[in-house]
Amino acid sequence: MRWILPLSLVVLIVSIILGRAMNEVGLIYFPDANYAVTPADFDLDAENIQLKTDDGIQVSGWWLPAREKLNSTYTILHLHGNAGNISHRLDIAQALNRSGWNLFLLDYRGYGRSEGKPSEKGFYLDAQAAYDYLVQEKQVLPQQLVLFGESIGCSVAIELACHHTAWAMILQTPMTSITDMARHHYPWLLPLRALIKSRFDVLPKVEQLKIPTLIIHGTEDEIVPFEHGKKVFEYYAGPKYFYEVPGAMHNDLFYRAGDKIMQRIQQFIDEISNNT
Repeated sequence: MRWILPLSLVVLIVSIILGRAMNEVGLIYFPDANYAVTPADFDLDAENIQLKTDDGIQVSGWWLPAREKLNSTYTILHLHGNAGNISHRLDIAQALNRSGWNLFLLDYRGYGRSEGKPSEKGFYLDAQAAYDYLVQEKQVLPQQLVLFGESIGCSVAIELACHHTAWAMILQTPMTSITDMARHHYPWLLPLRALIKSRFDVLPKVEQLKIPTLIIHGTEDEIVPFEHGKKVFEYYAGPKYFYEVPGAMHNDLFYRAGDKIMQRIQQFIDEISNNT
């Protein structure tokens, strides 16, 4: 039996989606102002950091110094995805920190304790502020800085790498662009792509990048298709490595294969350390 939607219902659905497209915060960004847990809940020592961006917005983050000496030469700047806040990444932070990394978790504007309203340009400014803090205040050498992007944070990491020196980059479930995401999730609604101002278009950027990069993607990702990660890998100009997680969806990568992912990250670091 075919289901036929009444015209009025179609108009309503289209109106809702178009309305959300014009208000991108409700379509692309899903910030949470409340912390679900704290670093102490994960037995992590963290320093609360407040930063001022170039456009005057105060953003916040957590600095987690390394406990072990294995990788303590290096520092990770973690740039999370479009939902939640830094408290929702503490399981990953714990794994990275216990492997001996210094770690800075950034909340973009509008997320967690950060002021402001999310936007593509704003995200780039927030990441810039975090980079400057690490290099200037924590005296992290750019040649010892690893950019770690998650989902939309991959686009932020890539933009940062286009303008600043970093030693390496890890991209967890990268997308090619917001336009391609809209085409995938709303193929029947062509005007949506034209109405969205945020682009996060990475393919022209990765064609110019040379720093070693590891891409991690689940084969069953229901949000950012696996093909996006493969395409970013295809276009990437510098030394590149791809690690696929069979059966993993967008939000369960570390639940399905956390130990294996950490081993692959360590292998990646060891490989590029031996080549530099």
